[in-house]
Amino acid sequence: MIITGRISEEDLLYEHPLEYQQMQKEGTLARKRTDPPPLWMMNLSRIVGFSALAIGIAIITVIIFALLEKVGYLLIFLGFGLPFILTLLATYFFWSYRRSSEDSPPI
Repeated sequence: MIITGRISEEDLLYEHPLEYQQMQKEGTLARKRTDPPPLWMMNLSRIVGFSALAIGIAIITVIIFALLEKVGYLLIFLGFGLPFILTLLATYFFWSYRRSSEDSPPI
């Protein structure tokens, strides 16, 4: 329908029942009947449609891989880098607390 501008009578009845009934009442249904699209047009429509679908799936796949790569770096940081940084911070605070308690006079 989108590419050829034609719709089968069954599809018209299913998708637009009121328009189909109105065309039957007015008698314009027989006048609007046309031949089905030629074979070359159907094949060209299939080639264009499946090519667009393949390109869309390829683009979505590349986007997902790019996101997973960025998330992968984040997971590596959270898995390896963050515990290392937290250990360094804990060591720093432990030693600074220990030094400050040694420097203060006893109560």
